[in-house]
Amino acid sequence: MGEPFAVVSEGAGLGGLAERIKGDLPVGEPVYNILLFHARGHSCAYTFYTLKDHPDTHVIMWRSKQDDTELGFHCRENEVELLKAALKQSLLFSWQAPFEIAYVPAYLIAAMQEVARHKTGCYLSETKCFVFSYKSPQDDEPLRCRAGLCVRRLGRAGVRRMLERSKFDQHRPLDATVRLAQGVASAGIYECLDAKFEEVIDPQNVPVGADDETPLAWIGTMFYGGLAMLMTEEEHRGRGLGSLLTQVAAKMQAAQGYAPHVYVEIDNAVSSAMFSKLRGWRMTQRVSWMHPPFVQPADAHDT
Repeated sequence: MGEPFAVVSEGAGLGGLAERIKGDLPVGEPVYNILLFHARGHSCAYTFYTLKDHPDTHVIMWRSKQDDTELGFHCRENEVELLKAALKQSLLFSWQAPFEIAYVPAYLIAAMQEVARHKTGCYLSETKCFVFSYKSPQDDEPLRCRAGLCVRRLGRAGVRRMLERSKFDQHRPLDATVRLAQGVASAGIYECLDAKFEEVIDPQNVPVGADDETPLAWIGTMFYGGLAMLMTEEEHRGRGLGSLLTQVAAKMQAAQGYAPHVYVEIDNAVSSAMFSKLRGWRMTQRVSWMHPPFVQPADAHDT
């Protein structure tokens, strides 16, 4: 028996695959976004695979190009057995090495545990998250930035600061993160003494911040598809900056045809409360980030 997975060609092949699974949203939001990131040249972090013998199904695997520490899988509920059988047969990566499987939907968790047990004799640990998805309300109101401040896409210093303060993503390469943040969506609030009056923000025309300026608050798009790393410097909290940036970045993604979403760990009550109140956001599912019990979670959900 040969390897059941085949590499998907770059460019148009990835764009076509994204279009195929568009009907699987919201469950398919992460892989839909990252397929488009790669098809449009904003990212080159992952290699994507489909099944050799079933190329027209929605079964997709992706893994990091640099190493095998990041993995992801997608399929419809009626395709779980196909994916499970392929993973038991595949030799593309080692289940004995450190790794993490990103955003596993509830209907795939038992299958992942069965494969892990088959490959290693052990079960995987889980970090459980809520997924909040965004859809712009029909009666949405303009977003406004107060006087003395301005909203910009993150410049190089902003992205560096975002990574430095991240709970999970400090290992991300700076240049690649800048490319993704400026090509897809990111937002920071900067001090701007020339802004004498409140200004309406146009999410489709947000300029890039200076490379040497650090924002007061920020949010970025991450390689695994969602908005993440939302944070406000301590001395500027309580002013609604994080909520404003979240809405700006979500509208930026939506305007480009992406599916805006975030991951929130289930014990992060503050973030869950914020997204429950923000216009256009709703909790759509629960997912798990799965990893061997001896591995600490590397990425995910520090929104």
